[in-house]
Amino acid sequence: MFAVVRSSIVAHEYVNNGSDIYRESFRIIRSEANLDRFPTDVEGVVVRMIHAAADPAIADDIAFTPAVVTAARRALGDGAPILCDSSMTATGIIRSRLPRDNETICYIKDPRLADIAQAKDMTKTCAAVDLWTEEGKLDGAIVAIGNAPTALFRVLEVCEETGARPAAVVGIP
Repeated sequence: MFAVVRSSIVAHEYVNNGSDIYRESFRIIRSEANLDRFPTDVEGVVVRMIHAAADPAIADDIAFTPAVVTAARRALGDGAPILCDSSMTATGIIRSRLPRDNETICYIKDPRLADIAQAKDMTKTCAAVDLWTEEGKLDGAIVAIGNAPTALFRVLEVCEETGARPAAVVGIP
């Protein structure tokens, strides 16, 4: 059973072509965000971070290491994996834009995580970072953190504790 409510329907004009929407979104971001302090290559990454977060104001909080984009491109070109904190982040990786068949790794659904997290008194995303480390995946990888600040903190801790060095870390939790 269903009910229909009669009302006046107002037709709205809107862009319904995916490519046009994409271009317009990036145009709006570039017009609203303060991007002046970023080198051109980093600016492109910052624009995508803003797009993912839907918040141009985050540009003011973004820190970066000079040559990070060059290092990331080199690593991806060499086949480095992309380590992701969440399924959403992993799904957001546009495979057709990768230079090689780079593996995208997300352990959030791995059945081992709950036990590891409980034993170590940490979040499941922290446990995933520990698995990346134990399996030798962190060194030289691209790390993409989009949901879990604890994963980002754990990456920093593990790098300090073990000397592991990802090629690049992009974190916007």
